[in-house]
Amino acid sequence: MSSLLSGVEYLHSRHIIHRDLKPANIFLSLSTDVVPPAGSVPLHGCRECPDCKFLHITPRIGDFGLVAVLANNNAAGTAGTSSANPLTTHTTTTKPVGTEFYRPPIGGLAASEKLDVFALGVITFELLRRFDTRMERIDTLSKLRQGELPEGFGDEMGLLMGREVERLLIGMLREDEEVRFGCAATRKGIEDIVSSLKK
Repeated sequence: MSSLLSGVEYLHSRHIIHRDLKPANIFLSLSTDVVPPAGSVPLHGCRECPDCKFLHITPRIGDFGLVAVLANNNAAGTAGTSSANPLTTHTTTTKPVGTEFYRPPIGGLAASEKLDVFALGVITFELLRRFDTRMERIDTLSKLRQGELPEGFGDEMGLLMGREVERLLIGMLREDEEVRFGCAATRKGIEDIVSSLKK
């Protein structure tokens, strides 16, 4: 997730918002290079595929058909705070854009970096949660958009880790854009979880 967040932060640093982040728009490149590509994840420690010839996997963001330009070019560096200085386009759309499960239930008409953070929150949840049926996924993601995590979601990760992950997801998925995490707060949440794993 950290690599995806880095990609999103790069887009924001170039003053654009993706507005349609979802698993179908994230592509995975496999590499046999000894030198890891930027943003890659090593596969050599994977217990699931010990005979894999690939050494690294790199997530890449694609499908830029709904991008929007940020009006406040200087604000991208301060994203992640809940200041009263949201990033917006010069104009707003009259209807929500993007895929329903990956956009906030309200708002989202102006192009804000926090739209992308909401989508990353849903993607993070999907990486951590297994769905047995399509209907289960639809029901769970519908509730998630309303800020409702499944009961006992974090329990499988252990008490401390589960709480940290839930706290991060709740921050990323807040309906109110003013208090939803931006990229900086999301990055700190990920770093806190990683550091707690090393203890």
